[in-house]
Amino acid sequence: MENRIPQVKTRSGLDLGFGIWGLLLMAGLLISTVFYNYLLFHTLAELFAVIVAILLAVVGWQTYPFSRNGFLMFLAAGYFWVGILDLLHTLSYEGVGIIEPDAANISTQLWVATRYLEAVILLAAPVFAVRVLHRGPAFAAIGAAAAVVSVLIFAGVFPDAFVAGVGLTQFKILSEYIIIGLLIVALWHLWIRRGDIDRRVTELMALAIIVTAVSEFLFTLYQTVYGLENFVGHIGKVLSYWLVFVAIVETSLHEPFRMLSRGATTYDAVPDPVVVVDPDGVIRQTNRAARAYAGGAQLVGQSCHRLLHPQQWSAANCPICRGIRGELRELMSFEVPFRDSGIWHSVTITPIEQSGGAVQVGVVHVSHDITVRKQAEESLRRKNVELRSILQSVGDGIFGVDRRGKTVFVNPALEQLTGWSSEALIGRNAHTTLHQPPGGLEEHSREACAVLLTLKDGRTRHSDDDLFHRRDGAAFPVAFTSAPLRGNDGDISGAVVVFRDISERKRIEHERQRHEQKLESMVAERTRELQELNREMETFSYSVSHDLRAPLRAVNGFGQALLEDYSEQLEGTAKDYLGRMRDASIRMGQMIDGLLGLSRVSRREIHPEAADISSLAAELSELVTASDPRRRVEWRIEPGMVAYADPILLRLLLQNLLENAWKFTAERDPAVIEVGRMNTGEGVAFFVRDNGIGFEPEVANSLYQPFQRLHRGKQYEGSGIGLATVQRIVHRHFGRTWAEGKPGKGATFFFTLPVGDENIEESSNLY
Repeated sequence: MENRIPQVKTRSGLDLGFGIWGLLLMAGLLISTVFYNYLLFHTLAELFAVIVAILLAVVGWQTYPFSRNGFLMFLAAGYFWVGILDLLHTLSYEGVGIIEPDAANISTQLWVATRYLEAVILLAAPVFAVRVLHRGPAFAAIGAAAAVVSVLIFAGVFPDAFVAGVGLTQFKILSEYIIIGLLIVALWHLWIRRGDIDRRVTELMALAIIVTAVSEFLFTLYQTVYGLENFVGHIGKVLSYWLVFVAIVETSLHEPFRMLSRGATTYDAVPDPVVVVDPDGVIRQTNRAARAYAGGAQLVGQSCHRLLHPQQWSAANCPICRGIRGELRELMSFEVPFRDSGIWHSVTITPIEQSGGAVQVGVVHVSHDITVRKQAEESLRRKNVELRSILQSVGDGIFGVDRRGKTVFVNPALEQLTGWSSEALIGRNAHTTLHQPPGGLEEHSREACAVLLTLKDGRTRHSDDDLFHRRDGAAFPVAFTSAPLRGNDGDISGAVVVFRDISERKRIEHERQRHEQKLESMVAERTRELQELNREMETFSYSVSHDLRAPLRAVNGFGQALLEDYSEQLEGTAKDYLGRMRDASIRMGQMIDGLLGLSRVSRREIHPEAADISSLAAELSELVTASDPRRRVEWRIEPGMVAYADPILLRLLLQNLLENAWKFTAERDPAVIEVGRMNTGEGVAFFVRDNGIGFEPEVANSLYQPFQRLHRGKQYEGSGIGLATVQRIVHRHFGRTWAEGKPGKGATFFFTLPVGDENIEESSNLY
């Protein structure tokens, strides 16, 4: 079947024969009259311009509903009012006798106003090549401007343009140059908009503007309205009007696609956008769907490639444009994106031929929106790519089976895990090939196979410990999931199985069990050792408590007896020695008490519970304050502090820290002791801070060693065991301690404790 529309009789180009002969005839008539009567020449020239202007308006107005060509419509409306002003200029011309006196000035004023209006119209017209023009308001607006200018002239308000005996005024000459400037700008505007306007129209309008500008220059030179410059200028005006006439009237009425666009309505019945395009790629006809698709924007006279084709293609390389130019002489169809809007069209172009198909004079360009189909195809493509990517990249083995249990697809991971290639496995029964070993064990019977059961009832099944078999028959442990596949009707069409080789997991579980058994044995042995050590510590503590205290009591007692009974016989030095001996024995007793306390802290079973540090600190602060009520001490205890610890050991910890802070702030008035908490990188840390004497930062790590005292003498008494006890308590709660301070700036002692119900009781009681 021939896929071409019926041939249309068209002209191969613009027929200007009649127009050229008519122009020559009119020019000869005008030139001949100038030798007879200049006034007659002027009148005929101006009336010719008026007639052309009115014809332009009539043609433009009548054809606009079909062409929707805003550029030509604006020119037609503008030149109508230019013609009206020209008519007033003709009637007021000196010698006609209608307007007296000062006819030459009024006529020249009307001339200047008309040329201004014409220049502005030529400048603004290209704007409407791509915009919708409302012809009624445009026609009225230009008419209003012409009326205002006319009133100003006849009211005597408009500046003088001609003085009898002197010639043109400076206003007239300056206006002509301004008008020439506007015409040059209009020519430039037309040139930059040439892609939006028919090429032939652009060329004729450009030539008309150039001729008009030359004529305006001549009108700056004459001294009398009957001068030679005026004569040549009017000839140029006639020529420029004729060029506009050819551009609008001839092009509109004789060019074949213009006629088609005005008269044909056949394509309006087509629901898809249809445009008729000439061999230059310019749109000549549109149907209703195309105009609706463009939202009312001007299409006729525009570049088809610029408006409708993908912008990543140049017009020279665009395959659609090649078909439009006749390089491809058959019906062609393309699927292309519409600019960058995300809309896809199927574009079909069919040649329009002349002379029995020998000459292609254009194409019918049909665009069918296929966006929905393209979106569906793209969605399906993405899903296929995603599925293929998943199947290719996932580390688990995947295979699918149909309703009969035959393998229909496998992924690369399955090939690697089983040794089966996809070509060898597809089409085989998956149960007998992968699940059931040679010989067929009962636990792998068809009745118990999870995959076959899924095919039967459509339920998803999981197995955490099963066996699959490689191609060589070797079994390996797997965990797998079998899920049903359903067709569009909801019926089961197959199943997909995802499995994972758990050999490594099995090995790790075996190793873990072996290590757990070994660890349990080591823990039991260590527990027995610790229990024996605790018994030895208890024995040692008993020995220290009873055996070492007795000699110390004897030394202290006999020393006291000597001082009391023989004080008068002893010299001062002897008494001093006895006092030092007694003090040493007392300190020795305190050190023994400290060691015993530290030992009890280490051996005591821990029973952790939620403890309110804030309340306990407040209680202990009252007890410490009672030891010397005269001191001024500011206690700062943060409320709401809670830790999970043994309450007895926690009390001992806080008591040691608070007494330590009380002791080393004795010289401060007032003293400040603060109990608070702060967030660290390891969690919450509690602290006791004071403004006491402080310490050198380099000795901070040695403060927690037993019997380590930085201050000697009776000013700061103590056994040196308090901070060691604090550290031991914190360590038993799996926390840590540290201190910060500067000499004279006070000290801060930090410690961490569990803040939740953590399982520390069992582990702590081993130590």
